[in-house]
Amino acid sequence: MKFSEREGYVKKQIQFEQLDQETRSRLWNVITIFIQDSYSDRKKAYRIIWGKWMKRPIDEIPKTYGTRRYATLSSNIDKEYEEKLDEVHWKIRDFFLSCEWFKVFDLLEILTESKADTVTNFISNCNGIFEEENASYRFMKNQIVPITDKLVLSEIEKALDLEEENTREHIKQALLLMSNRENSDFRNSMKESISAVEAYCKFLVGDEKTTLGNALKVFEKKTGIKLHADLLTAFTNLYHYSSDAEGIRHSLKDKPKVNRFDAEYFLAVCSAFINYLRGKVSEV
Repeated sequence: MKFSEREGYVKKQIQFEQLDQETRSRLWNVITIFIQDSYSDRKKAYRIIWGKWMKRPIDEIPKTYGTRRYATLSSNIDKEYEEKLDEVHWKIRDFFLSCEWFKVFDLLEILTESKADTVTNFISNCNGIFEEENASYRFMKNQIVPITDKLVLSEIEKALDLEEENTREHIKQALLLMSNRENSDFRNSMKESISAVEAYCKFLVGDEKTTLGNALKVFEKKTGIKLHADLLTAFTNLYHYSSDAEGIRHSLKDKPKVNRFDAEYFLAVCSAFINYLRGKVSEV
């Protein structure tokens, strides 16, 4: 925290479904540096942004006389080439600083599709800004999700790095279904979270046909690791809740009354339990 924040002169409000100008400006600085470091010619990046993000006809882009390779044949043309690129830069900048908050995130995600070596650093810098500016969002891999708790983020990130593919895919789907702003599906996100636990337990005991409850019992016998009875009961009950409560795991005519908080809780707890089991196995 800066001095002004520590001493209470400035209080940074939590930013959810909004982004203030300070945050946008800092993100724009990161984007500008990323483009400079990752593209030998800015024109390529600007064409992607103009067409894919701003969704404007690319023939509306101010003309830049072909590529820089030909422009450098004349110092005057080269100067005009850069001036035209700067004109494009300012048009994109104005759009970025005034567009709806969620479009800012759209652009950040589009830029991570680059094959440049600097993408990892770009994501890290964006997450640093989100945290410092109290924005309730973080990059998880190449996707921005509305999660703020550091411990929750850490557990989900660990689960996303699992060596077991089925478990990893369930976690990815849970995250995707929860964070899809236009069509969030919290019900099925919760289903995917608990399915990730079940998939990992099946993997640990080597039986694809078993259930979570049976797998946990076999896990103790197979590994010699004694899980606390209350922990087993808690997860068995959680599994039953996901199976029965308001039809989370079954088709219903009416959708159950679950929301983002339910889905985030399930994802966090299930990710943490998977990581817990992985840690226990590593000790054997």
